[in-house]
Amino acid sequence: MPPILLALYHRVPHAKLQFDPPIDSICCAAAPLPKDIVPQLQKIWPTTLLRQGWGMTETATCITITPTGSPQGYSHTCGAIVPNGDCVIMDTETLTSIAPGQGQGELWVRSPSVTLGYIHNPTETAGMFNIGGEGWLRSGDEAEFEKGEVAVQGQTQEAWLLCIRDRLKELIKARSPISSQS
Repeated sequence: MPPILLALYHRVPHAKLQFDPPIDSICCAAAPLPKDIVPQLQKIWPTTLLRQGWGMTETATCITITPTGSPQGYSHTCGAIVPNGDCVIMDTETLTSIAPGQGQGELWVRSPSVTLGYIHNPTETAGMFNIGGEGWLRSGDEAEFEKGEVAVQGQTQEAWLLCIRDRLKELIKARSPISSQS
């Protein structure tokens, strides 16, 4: 659970977490919101939409998000793909795509916001960015899509919603361009 929600849930009396007027929505990112904690949080905030988004440093912004006004019941997902974003679930052994609703694999994404690579690190850049020359970024997250509903321009519609299941490997590669001096 994201640390702030964990702290709120376990360290703050629930009566102190009531707001007037009630909070419309809370959006979690940076860590998946476990499906089993959602009912507990809904007891504290019964009218609040618990929603999530997914992105990473390399995408520079979110690639999926649950829009405000979406129906309850999909808080365990990271929402629908944003406009101008693409996602595919890949079988990492065969490098073939897995159709939505047909299983999990590595999440690959592309969007105009995806960075071009790592500075001064062509090896890591080649293994993660512009896969197949088509702009795909390997996320390192194990994911799948689940059918659900979101709000789009005030209307509820069906959509494939991203569900992060696990982390395949840590991919952020950082090194300082400044060497230490004695």
